[in-house]
Amino acid sequence: MGVLVSVARGIQQRLSPNEMLGRVNVSARILTRGSMVVGALLGGALATMTSVRWSFVFAATIELSAAAAMWAILGRAAVDPNKEAWDRPSTG
Repeated sequence: MGVLVSVARGIQQRLSPNEMLGRVNVSARILTRGSMVVGALLGGALATMTSVRWSFVFAATIELSAAAAMWAILGRAAVDPNKEAWDRPSTG
């Protein structure tokens, strides 16, 4: 999980314009914190209806599906590793 957060923040910083970086980081943080709350509620409800084991199986399926989708999306993203974020032209 720690590596994932570091990689995600690095991608955000590389792809976001400097003037929008704060807004992008806050939006991502709100989205991740909100999804943790919703996931905990849904996981608890699913564990109550079935069992804890099946809630973990369902969570693992969702995680693997999300990882595969992100791999497919980011695998096609063209990012020039030689061009730093501060070298990009300003938008505004």
